[in-house]
Amino acid sequence: MAEPENHTLHLLREMRDESRAFRTEMRNGLEQARQERQEMGGQLDSIQSAVGGLAYIQADHRMQFEELEARVKRIEDKIGLPGAPAE
Repeated sequence: MAEPENHTLHLLREMRDESRAFRTEMRNGLEQARQERQEMGGQLDSIQSAVGGLAYIQADHRMQFEELEARVKRIEDKIGLPGAPAE
């Protein structure tokens, strides 16, 4: 009668070991996923900063362009040149 009991204990130990290995594998996978998410968050922050900087530069260039257009218009008006053709 000792044989079936030993076999059952052996199977239970195998199941316990497999369960531990699975839990360890899952913990490692979750930790890796957390690290990757943090890295992507940092990359997203960098991208958002870059886009914000580009938007500022674009707005600044647009303002400079509008100022130049106004200056050209004043010069044209002062010297009597007709304005640019309407688009």
